[in-house]
Formats: sequence, structure tokens, C-alpha cells
Amino acid sequence: MQKKPAGKPYGKASAALLPASGHVLSPWFWVFLSAAVLVRFFSRGITYWPVLDDNNMYGIFSQLRVIDVWKSYPDFFLTRPAAVAFDVLIVSRLWSVPWLMPAVMACLLVLCLWLMHRTLESIGIPVGAFALVFLALDPFNVEAVYWLAASSRILMGCLAAFASLALVLPLLGRDGVRPRHPVWRGIAFWVVNLLSFGFYEQTLVLSLCLCGTAILFFARGAKRRLWLLVPLCNVLLMGGYYLANASRGNMAQRGSLVKTGIRQHLRQVADKALDKLFPIHLDFVHDTALAGWKLAWTQSGWLLLAGFAVLAAGLAWFARSRRPAGVYRHVRPWILKLLAGLALLVAPLAPFFALADGYMANRNLFPSLIGLALLLDLVVDALAAAKGWHVAARLLVAVTASVFLLGSLSEVRDYQAVSQKDGEIVAAVAHAVREAEAGGDRVAKVVLLNTRERYPLLASPHFSNCTAADWTLMGAL
Repeated sequence: MQKKPAGKPYGKASAALLPASGHVLSPWFWVFLSAAVLVRFFSRGITYWPVLDDNNMYGIFSQLRVIDVWKSYPDFFLTRPAAVAFDVLIVSRLWSVPWLMPAVMACLLVLCLWLMHRTLESIGIPVGAFALVFLALDPFNVEAVYWLAASSRILMGCLAAFASLALVLPLLGRDGVRPRHPVWRGIAFWVVNLLSFGFYEQTLVLSLCLCGTAILFFARGAKRRLWLLVPLCNVLLMGGYYLANASRGNMAQRGSLVKTGIRQHLRQVADKALDKLFPIHLDFVHDTALAGWKLAWTQSGWLLLAGFAVLAAGLAWFARSRRPAGVYRHVRPWILKLLAGLALLVAPLAPFFALADGYMANRNLFPSLIGLALLLDLVVDALAAAKGWHVAARLLVAVTASVFLLGSLSEVRDYQAVSQKDGEIVAAVAHAVREAEAGGDRVAKVVLLNTRERYPLLASPHFSNCTAADWTLMGAL
């Protein structure tokens, strides 16, 4: 007797835009996850709190035509061309509506996770609810997915990486069915894959790893493995772009490769990445969750806490996978998931090992958190598969969601505090300049005192106000 496949494919295999995969998670899970992300982003009001690069880029670019941005800031176009295009053509054009871009980014984060779930499941790598909750709500990644100056690069790059994987999978002939319009799909794959390379260095490696591995291991026949030429050509194109600009702008500082003391450099980068991903990450979640609890209780009372509890309970209730129980008895999905988790944890760190500039912010580690989420999800999957332990697995999802939401509340509150302090500073500077102009002075000297505010954490650059550098103050003004 033949076993039924796990869930129905989405439409006909030959016409499907995305690779077929089982309906593994309830649609209600995605509803609750979307609501949790939106609540996380707007926990301090239906608006956005700009800091540092936000003001410098979007505040200025929104007042200029695209051609004027090109003429006035030519060095801005030397690196990450896809991110620059997204900043200038989209983000800066929507800047005048403060709530719009965070709402868009929240939706794109959920879309990215849905694509990740859909594509990895379709090639036999189980992605459970815990991994998705971890990536959607972890306060450590607020810098990567909330801060527009970073999310317009990192989140968009990850989304393009999984979109390019979704486009190439049906071209590999795994199901023996020829997809409709393979030429157009191939062109779309090339364009989207190139975009994923142009958003951020870590997403370039993530996309190359995802698409290259899928083509090598899942393509049927040598002919279909030629699709590997697409990401390889895109690597050459992007490499040529960076080489052409190697001596100009930021590339001259940040783009130089490590040439001496290589062994020591590799050890330092490895130690820094391990510290950031594990002990610093854990301390960060612990500290922000405690700060978030105090903040929620003192300023919002039980109402916000009750909302977090409802969201966490909904995520836990609909977290149970619809995969047949027999899937857990096979070794192959576990091995695939373990290998994918390790590869995606380590591979996006490759640029740090190659570049002499070893600066590593929280945002830079978001692509590696995808691998970490898959590895942690292995433990939760094992718990869910064990007889009588599925309730414990759901409880773990609920507790993780609650703690992460509290931590994110604290993080967004810190953005709000910095942004409000910037507003006070800018108002003071503008007032002093107006007074100087009224007195007939052509040059006004302004002394700023007491501009630093205390925050729960001071480890990340977004906790500096606009006086941290001349360009940030200029942008805020």
C-alpha cells in the first residue's frame, strides 16, 4: 500500500511558481507570526525611530532627486549596488510616512521566513516552528531587521537569496516535470540571484551556498548542473564591480584583504564570531528580556504582557508540524538539516576571514543565525518526535516567543530613546544657529552638553546619538 505524500503540492508541478512542498505548518501559525513581528516593530508606537545612518541617508535622499543623489554622493554607489538602488529608489521615497517602511520590512521578514521554510522543506530539510520564531523575534537581530539602514541590506539580501533558490529548484528536474516558461524562469533566477549578491557581503555568500549546493546535489543530469554557471557568473560580475572601485570610497578602507598575520587574523575572527553567537548572544537576550519585563510592567501594565502571552500561546498552539510521524524515523532529514545548519552557520562568516577590517556588528550575524536556528530546531524536533514530549516542544516555542518579545520591546525602546535625544540635540543646534543669524553672525559655534543618555545596553553603535560623527549630525539636521 502506497503512503500518501505529506500534504498537497501547491498547484501543478509544471506550472508552480515555487517548488512544491507539503502544507507543513498551519496558515494560522503564519498569521500569529506576522502579528508578533508587527507588534515587535511597533511596540513603542505606530512609527519608526530613526538613528545614525537613517537620518544621513534617507533624511537627505528623500529631499533630492535620484540624479542629484548620484551627483552629490558618488561614493555611496561604490559598494552594495542593489542596496543603494533600494535605498534611493524605494526607502527614501517612502521616508515621509514614518510607519510605512517598518511595516513593509515586517512583511518582508515574514515573507523571507516563509520562502526559507518552503524551499528547504521541498528539498527534504525540515524547518520547524521553533526555527521560524527564533529568526522572527530574536532581540539580537533587531539591528538587522528593524534598523532601516541595515535591514535594507541584510534582510533584503536574505529575501533575494531564498527567492533565487525558489526560482532555480523547479529547473533542476527533481520531480521529472519540465516547468513552464523555463527561459523566463532562468532569466528571473539570474536577475534575483545577482540582486542577492549586491545587497550585502554575507548574503552574497548565503545565496551562493544555497543555490550552489542545491544545483550540485539536487539537479538531475549534467545538463541541469550547468545552472551552476549562473551564480558563478554573478560572483565574477560582483567581483569585477568591487575590483573596479577598490581604491575609492569605503572600498579603499573596508575592502582590503588580509595579507599578513593571516593565522592570527583567522583565530581572532573565529573567537569573535563564537563569542558573539553564543555567550554575548545569550547575555544580550537575558539583559534585554529583563529590561523589557520592567518596561512593560511599569509603563504598559498587564495589557502589553497579556498581548505578548496571547501571541506566544497562538504560536505554540499552531506550532505542531503536519508532517507524518514516519518522517522523524528516517535519518536522512536529520543529516541534511544538521549539515545545512552547520554550513549556513559558518559560510556567511567567510568575508570576515578574508577582509582585513574585522569589525563585526550584531547585524552582520543575521545570515549565520539562520544556520543556528536550524541546529537548535533539531533539538526541538527531537523533543516533538519523542513519545509524550510534543507538549514540551510547544511550551518551548511559547517561552522563547515570550522572552524574545520582551527583549525586542527593550531594544526598540532604546532606538526610541536615542531618536528622541537626537530630536532634542537638533532643536538645540537649530535654535542656536537662528540666534546667531539674528545677531548678524555668519558662523555659529555651538557647544553641546549633556547629550548622552543611559541605556540598558551600550554595546551596539545604534546606541550612540547623532553627535557620534559629523555626518550623522548633518543628516539629523
